[in-house]
Amino acid sequence: MRSTTRQMTTWMALVALTFAATPARARSGAVLEGRLMAVDGRAAEGFRLQLIDEHGEEIAGAPVDSEGQYAFADLSEGSYALGVVTPEGRRAPVASPAVRLAAGQRLRHDVKLVTATAEGQELAAGTNYGCGLWWASLSRASKAWVLLSGLAIVGITVAAVGSDDDEPASSPVMPPPALGGSGS
Repeated sequence: MRSTTRQMTTWMALVALTFAATPARARSGAVLEGRLMAVDGRAAEGFRLQLIDEHGEEIAGAPVDSEGQYAFADLSEGSYALGVVTPEGRRAPVASPAVRLAAGQRLRHDVKLVTATAEGQELAAGTNYGCGLWWASLSRASKAWVLLSGLAIVGITVAAVGSDDDEPASSPVMPPPALGGSGS
């Protein structure tokens, strides 16, 4: 039992280290620029755009000028979402799908503000800053690695749980009481 637990712990630690050892992205010189438009289509000024990576972390911010223009320079290759902050510091609802940048690419991506409903929910679907954006940013080889690693973890867990059934119970079990008389 102890060797199985040790083996399972070792495998889980190795898998965890594999996923934790994700290298930092090197800057590739990619540029993302565009225009922020108000609900009526005019330039929106005084706002701030947030560049959000596939982990949901803001990695850069850019002010919007009087013509509604913004720009992010020297970005790494990958998938990003854009968030908008109002001049009052609140998050603004926008209609903007995630963007994918290749190394050295220059991409123009316009963003439009949308109105919110009375309940405060955005009319446009919100961007998923979690797993969906992360998954979309992976190459086919990386997706295969993630799936195979997950299957390996499941297999190791099933093997460890199954091996526990072959060993005798370590706690004493009380025998059931005798159902007949005791012969007196």
